[in-house]
Amino acid sequence: MVMTLSAPYSLASEPEKQGREIMEQFTSRENGFGDFQAEVTMAIRKKNGKQFDRHMAVRSLENEDYGEKRLFVFDRPRTIRGTAILSHTLKDHDLQWIYLPAFKRIKRISSSNQSGPFVSSEFSYEDLTSIELDKYRYQYIKDSTVNGKPCYVVKMTPLFENSGYQHQLAYIDKTDYILHQIDYYDAKGSLLKTLTLTDYKKYINRFWRALTMTMINHQNGRSTTMTWTDITYGNGFSENDFSTNALKRSR
Repeated sequence: MVMTLSAPYSLASEPEKQGREIMEQFTSRENGFGDFQAEVTMAIRKKNGKQFDRHMAVRSLENEDYGEKRLFVFDRPRTIRGTAILSHTLKDHDLQWIYLPAFKRIKRISSSNQSGPFVSSEFSYEDLTSIELDKYRYQYIKDSTVNGKPCYVVKMTPLFENSGYQHQLAYIDKTDYILHQIDYYDAKGSLLKTLTLTDYKKYINRFWRALTMTMINHQNGRSTTMTWTDITYGNGFSENDFSTNALKRSR
């Protein structure tokens, strides 16, 4: 049964309270998945139209108390085969590491570098982490539509240091509380990127997952599309599968 926000919750509520309540509905539907894995193809397009593809396996494990752990392992093209990125989402910051097989070493990605590009795509390392409720301040902005879907527009201002964004605008479906779009604004408040999420599919009768995610960079004319396939839940992953030692074992 889909829960909706009560009717008086509109003009009578402060924008900050309303924004947080919307995001509480969103995150409550995201939580409780346990673990999942998927195959992801990235189509990276330059401004001149040239495209190159990359393929990776993605695993995710939900923390018992807060956040989640994600492991990304590339197998194509050959030049980056075995490259792996590990991300731990925490309350007030994120921890990320990268394994470079050419050097056979694990390197910590500093918080100041998490706004950098993820393997030359328009996604940043910061974009790879899950949206956790207490990491942002929220403000309801307006109602809007995305591809004909009525949405709430919520401003998300990061509370953690070294974010690559001044704020984001999240477009949340009014019925299912799924995410249809995010507009990212740079440190000067100019529109930097737009992420659109489409081709949603429901898994285990509860969790909606977007099978296509397209990030457009308005400032450099480039874009990246992630296509998700072979998504499975309940794989029995453990904490050991998401340790720094797992980066080397993941090849």
